[in-house]
Amino acid sequence: ITLLQNSKNIIPLKRLDTLKIAAVCIGENTTLYQNTINNYAPVDFYYLNENHTPQQRKNLLIKLSDYNLVLASVHKSNKNPWKNYNINQDVDLFLQTLAIQSKVILSVFANPYSLSDLLVTYAFDGLIMAYQNSHITQSKVAQSIFGGIPLHGKLPVSNKHFKYGDGIIQSKKIRLTYNENKYLDNTFLKKVDSIAKNSIKEKAFPGCQIIAINNGEVFYNKSFGYHTYKKKKKVLNTDLYDIASITKIAASVLSLMKLDEQGKFNFHLSLSDYISLEDTSNKKDLLLKDILTHQSGLKPWIPFYKSTIDTNGNLRDTLYSFEKSDTFSIQVAQGIYLHKHYEDSILLQIDRSDLLKDSSYKYSDLGFYFIKEIIEKKSQSSLDWFIKNTFYNKLGTSTIGYLPKLYFDTSRIIPTELDYYFRSQLLVGDVHDMGAAMLGGVGGHAGLFSNANDLAIFLEMLNKKGIYGDERYLEKTTIDKYTSCFYCDDDNRRGLGFDKPILENQIGGPACDCSPSLNSFGHSGFTGTLAWVDPDEDFVYVFLSNRIHPSADNKKILEKNIRTEIMHEFYNFIRSKNNK
Repeated sequence: ITLLQNSKNIIPLKRLDTLKIAAVCIGENTTLYQNTINNYAPVDFYYLNENHTPQQRKNLLIKLSDYNLVLASVHKSNKNPWKNYNINQDVDLFLQTLAIQSKVILSVFANPYSLSDLLVTYAFDGLIMAYQNSHITQSKVAQSIFGGIPLHGKLPVSNKHFKYGDGIIQSKKIRLTYNENKYLDNTFLKKVDSIAKNSIKEKAFPGCQIIAINNGEVFYNKSFGYHTYKKKKKVLNTDLYDIASITKIAASVLSLMKLDEQGKFNFHLSLSDYISLEDTSNKKDLLLKDILTHQSGLKPWIPFYKSTIDTNGNLRDTLYSFEKSDTFSIQVAQGIYLHKHYEDSILLQIDRSDLLKDSSYKYSDLGFYFIKEIIEKKSQSSLDWFIKNTFYNKLGTSTIGYLPKLYFDTSRIIPTELDYYFRSQLLVGDVHDMGAAMLGGVGGHAGLFSNANDLAIFLEMLNKKGIYGDERYLEKTTIDKYTSCFYCDDDNRRGLGFDKPILENQIGGPACDCSPSLNSFGHSGFTGTLAWVDPDEDFVYVFLSNRIHPSADNKKILEKNIRTEIMHEFYNFIRSKNNK
């Protein structure tokens, strides 16, 4: 693959949050090119037939005028790659006109002599010669545009615009490399396939997504099974899961880390230093570091929804409406709206709740209701807006976020529980956690949805000590501070919000019994999810499932240690690979 033009070093792309990107594919067999681009950024795809009409060309140019970057690609038949397969005049006219109105990176999946059919090439901001329209070149070209792989190619022939030996060296790798096809026959990775398939067969969950990364290379990226046990819709890599308590690290703690660096948050201070509590509150002196490490004495949870249901099991009509209005504005599920002021009641219930007599380590969601309030107060924005604009948009993620039904068709969102005790419906795109639902879907402890790939990008940024896409998001010292074991006594293995491997003489925990580094960290989720980073091994692992479908009573994923068994095989793989 040869980079022939790179105006202002546009390749690899940076500052993805400033780009509104369209991709225009001209020709045939472009699926893998599109799928690979989807791994890096939200991109709108358009297609143009080589033999298009002037009106079709005009209509597409009008649509593309809304974008500030267009990835154009010409795909020719790969049956006889030595043949010329000319770029016809209509295609060239489209490309030249497009380059006048937008920044354009053109990739040519054809014989290098076909470049002679272009009127000019200097009009394009980037120009890549791919030589053939194979699956490999489609994947590699897409990766090279976003900095997943470097480019070292030289033109092997001369044509109208370029001479033999031309080619710009672009050696910078700034994002993930996708190379999973390289390891399809590996014994350890075949075991991962088997574990996933057998777990689905035994109905531990209907389907799952699994991704694993080592040294910045995605070596495993697969989806298994179906959305539900009805087996009508297969799980795709682009589908979204409710990631439950992984929200704590992927939204709340991530936000606190940024606020910490801005001098707006200090975990050594107490809760009352940041939010107003009742004068009689027993929460005033709770230290934020103890809340984040789950040893503040807070109860594990409070079933807030129960007090909003009458003795007949119906939603109280003073609190709920089946139609949205100014008064009933908090959507807790499809067609169910809660009173707009009920969030204040939730915080009051937490504030007035008893503390545990023993303030040793006890996992609790409750502190993260307050954490959300702190983030929104100090950032002067909603939690979902702050995290999206501070991190997700810049990282190039396209699925991770709150309130997925606002942005995605529900056919892409994996169902969770058939909730018969509160919302009386199958939950699809509405957060499973009842408390987060009663906050309108945006909770500090739950509410995020994502696919495995986007969650892995966030984790890779942490793994690389705050840098991704050639941009620094957090300082190394901040990441080390929050992800390190904070107290490290016999009872508490936790970091500041992050889970850690078990300490000596402990049992359980989120990691496998394969001696993961004590520097590793992550979090699991009630819905059947796990996110893990081991910086010592340069390893990232994400497992997403909907094990709570159709009922949260299904605990096979825990009984069979499925997530950690898969983690074990990944550790076996990377250790065997890196020792060669």
